[in-house]
Amino acid sequence: MPNDRTRDNEQIKDQLQQEMRRTRLSPEQLSGLLASKASLDVSPEKIRSAIRKNTKRFAADEWREVVAFLSTLPNAPRTTGKSIGMQENGLRHGYIPITDQYLHELREEIARTNADINALVRDHETLTPAKVTSWKTRRVNTAPEEEWNYLLARLQALPDKDDSKDQRAKQPYLGRFNDYVGITKKQIHTIVDHRERTGVGVATLLEREGTPKGLRRHTVLQWLSGAIKTADPIYMAWVLQEYQALSDKDDN
Repeated sequence: MPNDRTRDNEQIKDQLQQEMRRTRLSPEQLSGLLASKASLDVSPEKIRSAIRKNTKRFAADEWREVVAFLSTLPNAPRTTGKSIGMQENGLRHGYIPITDQYLHELREEIARTNADINALVRDHETLTPAKVTSWKTRRVNTAPEEEWNYLLARLQALPDKDDSKDQRAKQPYLGRFNDYVGITKKQIHTIVDHRERTGVGVATLLEREGTPKGLRRHTVLQWLSGAIKTADPIYMAWVLQEYQALSDKDDN
């Protein structure tokens, strides 16, 4: 007969699978939300592994917080046959309403960072400064969800503005966006493998001496979740080099 621990594992795993189906989030989307909204460092690979694991290998204690977070999210929008290309809430597929809460968060992040929006969206194929302005001033009430999430991820990865200096001087890396390079799958897999091999999370890694100025935990987590497709090569090289230099967790 299954013991209490096995039953607990079964219950939590079932809840995790149900919540993933209810919200229709991909592992990449969930990983990004956990990083930005709940300060939880859970890779897409770990989420996939948890969903696939049999009950005996599933560790319920590791996933209670994730299930609790998922339970706070709304249901995925459902479509009806009334209007082709429209969601049940009347919005076009892939669009979200710009609610008061969303607008407040966007304005707060822009004010916090004093970011150069032109530089911030330069790498995106469809997102433009004019669109951001129309959102910020509420000339439009909806936005493509992918573009909105991309902008918020970029903003959340930036440090607070420095009121004591000229903003262009205090954020030199914003001016280097043209030098950013695409993040490869091999780089992502290497970081994830090193993290699993060493047992050292991103936050712990960035506490090491010599961490590049401006490199933040959210930046690396957004690389891993796929929310950010390009990276400062200096940042990427440092993360890969530092992880490679660490010993296996079993050797410590």
